[in-house]
Amino acid sequence: MSFSLLVFVRSLIAFAALFLFARIIRKQQIGQMTLFEYLTGITIGSIAASLSVELEDEPVPTLVGIATWGGITLGIAVVSLRSQRLRRFFETEPRVLIRDGRIIEENLRKERMTMDQLLMNLRLKNVFRVEDVAYAILEANGQVSVLPKADKRPLQPHDLNLPVSAESLPFTVIKDGQINHQRLAEAGRTTTWLMGELKRQGIDRVEDVSLAQLDDQGKLFVDRKGEWEEGAYPSGKQLVANLEKLLVDLHQFALETDDPRARRDYRRAAQHVETILGRLKRHFRETTKEG
Repeated sequence: MSFSLLVFVRSLIAFAALFLFARIIRKQQIGQMTLFEYLTGITIGSIAASLSVELEDEPVPTLVGIATWGGITLGIAVVSLRSQRLRRFFETEPRVLIRDGRIIEENLRKERMTMDQLLMNLRLKNVFRVEDVAYAILEANGQVSVLPKADKRPLQPHDLNLPVSAESLPFTVIKDGQINHQRLAEAGRTTTWLMGELKRQGIDRVEDVSLAQLDDQGKLFVDRKGEWEEGAYPSGKQLVANLEKLLVDLHQFALETDDPRARRDYRRAAQHVETILGRLKRHFRETTKEG
């Protein structure tokens, strides 16, 4: 077996081992991992890398090393779930850095965090004044949680006793020109209804749709492919948006009116607007290429 083929085969074995233990361990994304979990992940990755290129080493001991480190990590995770004392030992406890607008310098020193780092973490939470902070807490994963003072928080509907309706995730019924029939059925809609809604917005082909989402109010949002060209100036985008809104309104009026003459006039106007819109988009594309 050639060296290149051997490296390829051993790399596949290393990848399969890493994938298997990653599925077993089920750790969070990097931003949510503790320092211990992060270091363990680096170690397992280094062992797997050596399996790919260290051809003089036997693969079995390397796989045993990956299994051992993965087993230790999994074991610690299971034990930590059952023992609060061990969880504090391996993950450390959150530490308060700011209380009632006052920095606790001693805790900063214990965490080896500079004032610049603290201020940077506050800015990342859209807080620019230390005196506006009720609590700032360094979490076990290294992130800083910030609770602004009551009078510095954004106004919420419940502060004004305003009722709000519950929100649900939108149904993505079209993606990359393909209809998701399962999500469409979950939304209680049919393909016929979807095509009718697309025609109301002046779209005849599903392939021309980049994304379509249906919200819980029954409103369909449609994003066409190539709708905006990179580099088109804002005034041009606004003009295109206004014309497309006019086009949708004309189709809507044509569907709602019972007067045959008005319906004919609306459709004729829609055709004119569609022609102008097509020419305008071509103009913007040519302008962008020339630029």
